[in-house]
Amino acid sequence: MSVSQEKLMLNKPLVKIGLSLTLVLSLTIVFNRLSVKPVASTQDSIEWLQQPKSVNDFTLISATGRFSNTHLKDHWTIIVFGYISCPDVCPTSLFELSLLAKKLEQEQILQNLNYVFVSVDPQRDTLANITQYVSYFHPDFIGVTGSLVALESLTQSIGIRFSASELAGSYTVSHSVYFSIIAPDGRLYGRFKPNFDVEKLAQELKNVETANESNLFKNMTNEK
Repeated sequence: MSVSQEKLMLNKPLVKIGLSLTLVLSLTIVFNRLSVKPVASTQDSIEWLQQPKSVNDFTLISATGRFSNTHLKDHWTIIVFGYISCPDVCPTSLFELSLLAKKLEQEQILQNLNYVFVSVDPQRDTLANITQYVSYFHPDFIGVTGSLVALESLTQSIGIRFSASELAGSYTVSHSVYFSIIAPDGRLYGRFKPNFDVEKLAQELKNVETANESNLFKNMTNEK
């Protein structure tokens, strides 16, 4: 075994330990926040676009392979952006999304809905770690990432901003925090922020599903 191979074998446990510590710290923050008396939500509904917006062509990668525009069609999708070492906003957002997912499953609302977490930190977040990370919140969550060019193509078309910089030896990532709603035609129809009311949001999505089934949803969005 070469010296480089020996170093790789020694580093693997450290990577796993680092990811585990990140998850423990993140989930501790989430549960601590939940233990505080809840404040009335400021985000009760979805912000629907006046006109649906096309999503730029992009190619990312998931645990099962290529992930592109074609994976956004023929079903509803909720996309959220973040990164594994995000200390607060990302784990909290994913936990809230898991509560929404459970609620929709219980009520059998939008049963063909996919949930996608996009890491905007491909320099540090490996695909294996992203997949493990999202699975802690919900087994059906899909984790993807890709090159900065591919990420920018996707984020720019749905109004998400992100940046990564290294200053004084500190690597910092920042990004917009929105849940983007992609309809079965592959276009962006709306978005909502964290700290949403699960019951109200589930009801609104149920209304959308009903309107879509009666072929009214497209007319509703175009008339706004």
